[in-house]
Amino acid sequence: MIKNEKMKAFEKHREHLIDQLLAKECDKTEFVFRNYNFFNQEGQEPYAVINTIEEGLYNYQYYNTMAKYARIMAKELKYKDPFVAVDFKKNAVKLYYQKEHVTTRLIELYDKGDMEAYFIKVSSKSLNGKLFEIVFKDLDRVILHSMNLNILKLLNKRKCFENKTKKSIIDDYINSLY
Repeated sequence: MIKNEKMKAFEKHREHLIDQLLAKECDKTEFVFRNYNFFNQEGQEPYAVINTIEEGLYNYQYYNTMAKYARIMAKELKYKDPFVAVDFKKNAVKLYYQKEHVTTRLIELYDKGDMEAYFIKVSSKSLNGKLFEIVFKDLDRVILHSMNLNILKLLNKRKCFENKTKKSIIDDYINSLY
């Protein structure tokens, strides 16, 4: 399959940014802002229909980034402009909802691949026992996170969810604050 320029640019950006994060050249907040700037600067939109794993990963990163950005902005504006902060919070919820649809689609597309999922150890009490990690084992650097009960049911149905708590593969990222 010949990749279009949009996908080539995304994959290059994604790999570079993950390398920077692992090398501690950027923190979690910078990671989100750099992703946000990539999607905005390029004028990139998510795929309307996801036919491939690559398109799914693009959309996952798009919606996850936009939701995290909206949450950061809501937090920053909480006392400066509470009405705008509320709008950002509402938008974050909608974007996370879209991300969960993409996660479901990725699991569906990855029907023959080796996948594992489990709850992860988190420092946040509100996420403890709720946040789980999905690892696409034969895809490089593909680690998704969710709290969605329908996705949990799907993973259980596929017999790839281990009902125990483990340290996240990207624990430093998961347990750092924005």
